[in-house]
Amino acid sequence: MTSTEVPRTEPEPEPRTVSVDEALERFATVVAQAATEKIEAQIPGIVSLLEAHGVEVIVLKGPVTRRRLYAAGERRPVADIDVLVDPNAFRRATRALVDAGYRRYDRHGHSDAFRRGADDADVDLHLTLPYVTLGPKRAFAVFAAHRAALQVAGATVSVLDRPAHVVHLAIHAAVNRFDPDQRSFTEWRRGLASLTGAEAAAAEALAERLGVGAVWNLATRALAGDADRSTLLAARPTWEAVPRMWSVWGFLQSGTPASVKWRDVQRLVALQLSDGVVNKWRAKRGAPALPSGSLRIRLDKVLRLVTVSAQGLVRVVGLGRRGDAGESREQ
Repeated sequence: MTSTEVPRTEPEPEPRTVSVDEALERFATVVAQAATEKIEAQIPGIVSLLEAHGVEVIVLKGPVTRRRLYAAGERRPVADIDVLVDPNAFRRATRALVDAGYRRYDRHGHSDAFRRGADDADVDLHLTLPYVTLGPKRAFAVFAAHRAALQVAGATVSVLDRPAHVVHLAIHAAVNRFDPDQRSFTEWRRGLASLTGAEAAAAEALAERLGVGAVWNLATRALAGDADRSTLLAARPTWEAVPRMWSVWGFLQSGTPASVKWRDVQRLVALQLSDGVVNKWRAKRGAPALPSGSLRIRLDKVLRLVTVSAQGLVRVVGLGRRGDAGESREQ
C-alpha cells in the first residue's frame, strides 16, 4: 500500500500596509510621470516645426537629464520644452512658433518663452545660455560640435553630449544660486559624479571655451560640505539686467555678449514702462490706476522712468563716493 504525499501549502503573505505618505508619494509620481510624458510627446513636433523652417535645434534639459541621471520610475517633472537654436535663424524660429499659434509671454537676454493653449507645453527658445560670454553664434557652433542623439517619444532628436550637458547643469545651478534645496543643484551634483575622468576634463575645458570657467569653478566649490554660499554668490558674474541701477551697471560691465545685453536692456525698459508697474507706482502715491493707452498713463510712464533713473543714479554716485572715501581712509 502506497501512501500519497499531501502537498504542503505555504501560508499566503499578509498584505503589506502602505502609509498615507507612501500612497501620496506614489500618486504624485504617477501624476508627474503622466505630465512628463505628455510634454515630452510634444518635443518631436516642436523640433520638426522648427527644422521645417530651416532652423537647427538642440533639445536641452528635461528629457536629457531624466534619461541620464534618474532611475527608471524616479520622479523628475518636466515643466516646459527648452530648445537651443541657431542664432542665425532665431527670428525665423520665432516666426515659426508665432505662425503656429504661440505667443511670446516672457523675454530674457538669452531666451524667449512662448505659450499656446492649455494642452500645449510652453516652449523656451534659447538664443544662448546664461553666463556664456562667447557670442551666441560662436557659442552655438561650439555646442553643435558637442551634439548627441536621443530617442524622445519615438523620434531621434539632437541633444548635448555628456560633457556639454553637465556644463549646462553647472550653469543652471549657478542661476538658482547654488541652493542645495533646489533640484538644479542635485542634478549638477549627479551630473558631475556621472562623468568619467576624461569627460570631466572635457567639460571643464568646454566651460573655459564658452567663457563660463568661473561659473564652473564656483559650482564645483559649492559641492563641498563646508562651502560658504554667501561668498560664492558674491563672486557670481552678473548675467542679467534687473530693476536696480547698481545691478544694471554691473551687468553692462560684465562679459555678457553685446547682442544678449541689448535684448536684456530692452526687456528691462519694457518692464519699467508696463501698465502694471506704472500703476503700482501711482498707488504708492495714493493715485488711482489709469486705463491702458490713455494719454495720462503714457505721460506717467515717462515721468516715472526719469524719476526712477535719477534716483538710481544718485544712489550709484553716493555708493561710489562712499567707496572712494573708504579707500582713502584705508590708504
